[in-house]
Amino acid sequence: MAAASGLATGSLYSDSSLTAAGFLGEGIHNSSVLVVKTHASPSAMSQDFRQALLLMRNPYDVILAEFNRRQAGHLGHAREDDFATCRLLVVHYEQLVHSLNSTLSDILHFLNITHTASDLQCAATHSRGDFKRQEPREGRENILAKRFSSKHREFIHRCGMAVATKLSDTGHGHLPYSLVTPLYRMENTRATGNYPGRT
Repeated sequence: MAAASGLATGSLYSDSSLTAAGFLGEGIHNSSVLVVKTHASPSAMSQDFRQALLLMRNPYDVILAEFNRRQAGHLGHAREDDFATCRLLVVHYEQLVHSLNSTLSDILHFLNITHTASDLQCAATHSRGDFKRQEPREGRENILAKRFSSKHREFIHRCGMAVATKLSDTGHGHLPYSLVTPLYRMENTRATGNYPGRT
């Protein structure tokens, strides 16, 4: 686009290596550049820009390109060893909230950290500090029902089904179905079939 128009393309980010490589608009995000690159969704940028170009690419190439960038920079390639699988413990936020001690114990065991029951109790005693958003007066469930349309909830449910299936198939347990919000449970009961490993 820069070559065709004669105008620099900008970016919400400021990567000095890209500037050195000739991307002169890197870090500029005003009307002096032709377009502004962002990895955010168009809807997230709607307040700053009146129109958007959505560049789509084969997801296999996207995943490999981003992995290569993270491991070896913009021009390098990840090593074969970088693709090796690692140990994985799946932790659900809801389990931390409702079963803090046992979930923390699982995490510490996974990390090979020696701990005692008194350590866990100390953590539980000091688990609620001031750095926490207060619950809305009208109730969390009412807020969720108001903010998420039926279309949104249907999409979230499909994603949840995919995640639940993947967890079950790979031996990483199940979604803590009994701990999710009543709104989410309501949507799931409308779906055909059962959640894999519903608990």
